[in-house]
Amino acid sequence: MLYQYAAPTKAESEKLTSQKEIHYQEMRAMREQIKAVENLHKTAEQLERPQQSQVRKKEDNQL
Repeated sequence: MLYQYAAPTKAESEKLTSQKEIHYQEMRAMREQIKAVENLHKTAEQLERPQQSQVRKKEDNQL
């Protein structure tokens, strides 16, 4: 059984193209948000490290 495929009309093609562009813009925006969150996470970890070492030093001094 053969299926016939009707080519999209110009209006349908333009609609699909614009939807694709919108989705790509949304994806790029999400990637930028992910990068920002990763940078915040990395900064938080860097700020946490000195505090952890200070707590360990205090614990060692108390022993």
